[in-house]
Amino acid sequence: MSRLTLSTSLSLALAAMTACNAHPLKEVQYESSSNTEVSVIEPNRDVDVLFVIDNSGSMAEKQALLAENFEAFVAELDLVDANYRIGVVTTDVGNPRDPEVTVEGGDLRLSSCRDRIDDFNYYGFDAAFACTDHCQRADADLEIRPTETGLVEGIGEAAPRLWLERLYSETNLGGGVSIAEAFQCFGPQGITGADTEAPLEAMRQALAKASDRGSANFGFLRPHAHLAVVFITDEVDCSFNPDLSEIFRDNTTFWSDPDKPIPTSAVCWNAGTTCKGPGPVYEGCEPADYDVTGALAGSADDAVLFPVDRYVDFLEGLLDSKEGGAKVMVAALAGVPGGFTDGAPIPYADAASPDYQAMYGIGPGCTFADDPTGSSPASPPVRLRELAEAFPIDAQSDFPGLYSICEDDYSPALRDIAEQVKAQFTPGCIDACVKDTHPATARLDTDCVVFETDLGGRDRVDLEECDFADGAWTTPDGVDVCFALLTDAGGVTPELDDDMTLDPLTSAPACAGTGNVEVMLVRTKASAPGRVIKATCSVERYEAALLCPDLD
Repeated sequence: MSRLTLSTSLSLALAAMTACNAHPLKEVQYESSSNTEVSVIEPNRDVDVLFVIDNSGSMAEKQALLAENFEAFVAELDLVDANYRIGVVTTDVGNPRDPEVTVEGGDLRLSSCRDRIDDFNYYGFDAAFACTDHCQRADADLEIRPTETGLVEGIGEAAPRLWLERLYSETNLGGGVSIAEAFQCFGPQGITGADTEAPLEAMRQALAKASDRGSANFGFLRPHAHLAVVFITDEVDCSFNPDLSEIFRDNTTFWSDPDKPIPTSAVCWNAGTTCKGPGPVYEGCEPADYDVTGALAGSADDAVLFPVDRYVDFLEGLLDSKEGGAKVMVAALAGVPGGFTDGAPIPYADAASPDYQAMYGIGPGCTFADDPTGSSPASPPVRLRELAEAFPIDAQSDFPGLYSICEDDYSPALRDIAEQVKAQFTPGCIDACVKDTHPATARLDTDCVVFETDLGGRDRVDLEECDFADGAWTTPDGVDVCFALLTDAGGVTPELDDDMTLDPLTSAPACAGTGNVEVMLVRTKASAPGRVIKATCSVERYEAALLCPDLD
């Protein structure tokens, strides 16, 4: 094969490689020494997580469980040195049926439940345990250190933010407090919120405010970070059109009993759901858009509950704005049976109790027995399910990211959600078949030099190699960023310090389709704006197909 043919083939192959590269690829330029400068992307381990937590009267024990088990979530992310932000909002967006409820409207909340203990008293039911069983600190004991948003020059200056974050192994918490410990205080939201929960609209408003410079939410979303939205609710979604709020006041079309002075929660089920079959057991239930007369709405503006498409389109817009292939994922702890992710179907049936049927419009999707107030039912999450199906937490599963809120241990669900988030993290790959300079050894030896430079390539700083000890990589003293070259795709060598990252879905080397060398970077702080990581390596010119058989 001629040099021209090989160069052309490699150039075409490199142009098709996008799985490990978020930037336009640089075409291989051969020098007489066969060195080539190639683009290297930093592993994307950035994720913004929004927890939308139901704060209605039935949620005390469930909020306590969330706090108790939250360590399982952050532990999974910490294992891979993820850079994450965690924000919390309630399901309150305002409803004429609950005029005395404080309207949160998607505002991020970051205050200790011990400073909000009155929020845990619901008509005489004292649910302070949901806070005090796991939270030991008041706001005065929880220092939120200033951080930068990094989005807009002059606006993202360092200040305390309304979210928890861990960036490059450092958190925004002072006093040695861990993220899990802080969440045990910040997570429980109380039980005095509206019982017409609007988790979908609360999510939309919270994330929309993240780009509003006048909002305290501003900067929560990073353009290059994955986004995971996690709903915690035992009720149906009631995200209603405020222009059509008459359905909660004097329009009784969707009321279970038009003779009652106020509607029950069934108004939210009846106004947004249709079920197949005559009942009392249904083949299935789906979201439906009705107008104020109970007929199918002629347009989205006529629907009394905002169509689910409103939220699908909103998240798709965020996904389109993401950089570097970042994903958007949706999960929920909601009214599905235990084992739903293993195939247990959601039950759609009328309730055995006429009173319960009148209250909710449907029988429970599951029942939470470990509740001091008695058994606590959870309604099937029909509208949440459709959003989760559009943005699956696990793209390989036939089931959306729904987990049962009726379990007495949330750690398996939270751990699985975190593992699915981790599965989206991408490694850094050298975009070529790098030459083995000592083919007689088991290791793939390279002559690569990894460096940081500006976009113009004028200011170059060679990086130092990372230290490896006790199974962990660290930066040398006084170094902000270092690198390690990982080349062992299948346990060829007994050492661990050259093992490549495996794709969690296929167990194949994550960089196999791009080349034979993975660059792992370890940072102690973020890169300066306009800086990129590159490498210069000798590449295999004649035996690439043999040495890199999986190269795309």
